Formats: sequence, C-alpha cells, structure tokens
Amino acid sequence: MTDPIRLSRWSEFSPGMIHGVFGPSGAGKTTWLRHIIGLDQVPAQYPKEVAFLSQNPHLIPHDTIRQQVLWFGDPESLLRWAPILDLSETLLDRYPGELSGGQYQRAALLRVLVTERPILVLDEPLSQIEDSRRFTILETLRTYITTVHPDRLIILSSHHWDDLWLVSDTLSLREPGFRSGPHPTATVYRNPPTPGFARLFGYVASIPCPQGGYWLVHPMSLTLESHHGPGITLQGTFQAARVGASVRQWVFHCEEPHIRLRWPGLPALIGTSLPNHIRLVDPPWVPYRLPPTQEEETP
Repeated sequence: MTDPIRLSRWSEFSPGMIHGVFGPSGAGKTTWLRHIIGLDQVPAQYPKEVAFLSQNPHLIPHDTIRQQVLWFGDPESLLRWAPILDLSETLLDRYPGELSGGQYQRAALLRVLVTERPILVLDEPLSQIEDSRRFTILETLRTYITTVHPDRLIILSSHHWDDLWLVSDTLSLREPGFRSGPHPTATVYRNPPTPGFARLFGYVASIPCPQGGYWLVHPMSLTLESHHGPGITLQGTFQAARVGASVRQWVFHCEEPHIRLRWPGLPALIGTSLPNHIRLVDPPWVPYRLPPTQEEETP
C-alpha cells in the first residue's frame, strides 16, 4: 500500500490526525477536496489509498446496505462500525430507497469506513444527522484515528463549527476570495483571520483596544464573577424577556462601547439581583472591527 504521507498532495497533513475544512456554503470546500484527490483532472485520477465520501453520496439502489458495504470491507469491519452509526441489522438488510435521509447518510459513511484505506476524505458526511448522534459519531472517529489506527488520516469538511472544534487537530479555512491553512485548530480559533470567520467561530462583538485593534467578545469567555486572570470589565445593564413558560432570554446592554450581548444563561446563584457589569476573560486581539449585527445597531 502506498504511504500517503509521501505523496506530494498529502504532504501538509500528518497521519493519526483529523484535518478540518471549514467555511460557509459556496466557499469552495468541495472544489478544494476534489482538487487534492485528483477528481478535477482530465482524466480524473482517483488515488487507490483514498476513500472519498461526497456531499451527495449515491448508494446502489438494487443492493441492500449490507451487500454493498461488504463489497468494500469485511464482516469484522461491518460489525465494528454499524453499531457506532446506529445501523441495526434490520436497517442493514434494507435497500437505499427504504431509508430516511439520516439513515442513508450514515449508511454511505459506513461504506467508506469499512474500506480501511489510509486516507478518508469526508465532505459534509453528517449534515443530515441530529446533534447528539453526530457528536457521538465524531468522538468515536476521533478516538479511532488517535488510538486504534494512528496510521490513517481523516480530512473532514463541515459547515458546523462545533463539529470541527470537537475533533479537528488542524484546520483549513475557505471563504470567497480567502484561503488559509492548515493551522492548529486552537490557534485559528484564537486568531480569526477575517470578521466573517470570527462570526462563524461564535464571536459576537468587538470592543476597541486602547493600544489599537480590537478585543473579540465570545459568550463562553464572559463571567459574572471576579476573575484574577487577564480580562476586561464592561459596565451596563441586564434586561430579561420571557420566551417560554420558564425560560427567559437575557440581554446585556453596554453603552461604551455600544454593544448588546445575548447572554447564554445566567447562573442560579444570582437570584433576583442582577449585576451591572460583566467580565470578559482573556479576549483575543484582532486588527479589525467586527461589524455590529442589526440587533446591536438598534438603539
């Protein structure tokens, strides 16, 4: 079997890792994946060491899932992966036309995983699967690639930032007119290269830094308690609006700078007394201003 790391097109990646490809729809993620595989060449060059799962996979309609999966892998691989993907014996003996959208997508992923090829290129493989099941599958893939098969490489494209933050070691970013990576995922998260990616990473606002540039605000870095590490205090007021029988949405208004932050949930220890400040813990610095949302611009 060819060593994938010796092929020039894979030289940026390391085995035993998950490499994420992230960006909004229409940013060219699929085009880039097809390019590194060789599918954009004439004639197409499909490396034998690659198993590719396209964004719109096609299962063979006249064979059961079990039959076509066993064309690519052995029964042992089928028994290993089918329960992880929540594909029961009954589902394995169905035809593709008898499956729901999520079941179809999981069956297509199963067909790729059983190949045991050293490089898996997965283009939006879990887009139709609910969050809880998707996270379980991703965590299993993460454990599998780091402990069971550290000689394999997974390249995973997704428009779900939470998915890639959960499992990817390195990250390539794609935005119309912008390319970057691969870089360590944590480094990219702390240094969003554009305002668009800052928004996609979950940053909700920016505030001017006295030395120039801006600090980025992320809900996960906000605290109501004293914090002894580096941070910034924002003065303002809380407002609450009931959005359900027992659920309230909290919004923090700050006039200088003028921002409105939707709070992800207040700790129960506050009781009925709301603070007039919040603490932004260790915010990342960027050279650009994050454009306010329409809600933030509303007086």
